[in-house]
Amino acid sequence: MSVHVDQSVPTVAAVRATGADTRIIIVDDDFTRRFEMVRYFESFDLNATSVSGWPELRRWLVRPGSHLVILDLEVARDSGLDLLREILSRFHVPVILIGGSVNDSDGIAGLETGADDYLARPLSLRELVARTRAILRRKQVNGAGASPNGIKPRGYAFNGWTLDRRSRILRDGTGDPVAVTKGEFALLLAFLEKPHQTLTRLDLMQAIRLNLDSTDRSIDVRIWRLRRKLQSYPGAPPAIETVRNLGYMFKAVVKPL
Repeated sequence: MSVHVDQSVPTVAAVRATGADTRIIIVDDDFTRRFEMVRYFESFDLNATSVSGWPELRRWLVRPGSHLVILDLEVARDSGLDLLREILSRFHVPVILIGGSVNDSDGIAGLETGADDYLARPLSLRELVARTRAILRRKQVNGAGASPNGIKPRGYAFNGWTLDRRSRILRDGTGDPVAVTKGEFALLLAFLEKPHQTLTRLDLMQAIRLNLDSTDRSIDVRIWRLRRKLQSYPGAPPAIETVRNLGYMFKAVVKPL
């Protein structure tokens, strides 16, 4: 990885609001690059450590606390995307990707998979610090974090139904799978992660990555279809409630699995 260090930037004091209490974990199998990046982050009073792959990374992520991952896509013999999917399937942490070029297809695929940002080489560490701080500010404002140690639940149970995050399988009260589209899965997951909270149409459109130029009617139609599926199981009480002039609320009791 080609790294550019801006020597003109002075060391600054810790800023609690932008991640001084968050540990930044750099995933790279090149020890020299990792060492350089850790030292640079520490010069800004940001907690940083580095690991060479998944086993070490997992040991850090299961620890209590707040984390942010910086992942080199070429780590572990080009398995960076697989590692990204593993991280996102198990933990609720922001991830910044580092790749080979501006038009890197793996970088684009990584963003589509759920990474928070992507930087191409040659890499400016000053820009990386700035982007890291920006993500940490957003994380604090949004209250990100599914649990104290950031571990995502395997799935959710509600009204006799279960949804498995990893397999993306929805099962009814008899245990039979019920087919859902990619958009319906994302929509249901958004509700299950924030039960008994009013989600606006804009919230839900962002959750399923619907074009924001679309009309409110587009999300209403998707809600209607999801409701029909959730009420197809005999005796299942309504789960999605319309909040007039605001949006929708998932009112069923939700249990993480």
